[in-house]
Amino acid sequence: MSIVKKVEEIFNIIEESNGKIIPEEILKDVPIKYHFNESKYPQLLFQITRNELKKLEDLDILKDEVVNFEKADEFSILEKLLLSILWKQGDLGKERHLVKGIQGKPPENNRAVVFQQFGRHLCDRNEPIIDQHVIRAFRLARRTDEVDLNKRVITWDDVNAYQGWIEKHEISDLDTIDKILFALGKWIKNEYNDGERNNNK
Repeated sequence: MSIVKKVEEIFNIIEESNGKIIPEEILKDVPIKYHFNESKYPQLLFQITRNELKKLEDLDILKDEVVNFEKADEFSILEKLLLSILWKQGDLGKERHLVKGIQGKPPENNRAVVFQQFGRHLCDRNEPIIDQHVIRAFRLARRTDEVDLNKRVITWDDVNAYQGWIEKHEISDLDTIDKILFALGKWIKNEYNDGERNNNK
């Protein structure tokens, strides 16, 4: 069975599942190397509220939606360790997008959509996590795009279409759907050959 047909079949199963989805059964034809790695991405057991962000702003730890680096001496060892990772990766400032998502600010453009949506998820578990793999699988299954599987830019239109699909099919187990679509998207990225892609346009 082609990847396109398999992805369509999996989406049909999800849409007709009434919330009873078992990832191992649905993904049995997807090589295990593409499955969601729970040791790399353990379940997030915490949330970040708007009130918690407000406290950080009141303490001047967050300033203009980013970590106030001048206050770093006052941070805990764990905070310093995590801040050091941001610094070393050149990612200082990316927390701004998480903060905007947690604050529920409306999107201004299509920059950092994945981070801002993740911020929304951190504050509200009814908001899905999105990434390039999830959206790639969604685009292919629903033909919401010209099926350009190399397109990594995710827009708010993608997020809204995906959320609309979730709501239409009354999908409540967002963690499971994320894991399934993550695996499908990685599989598509790595094994969807040009011949199959061209035959399905």
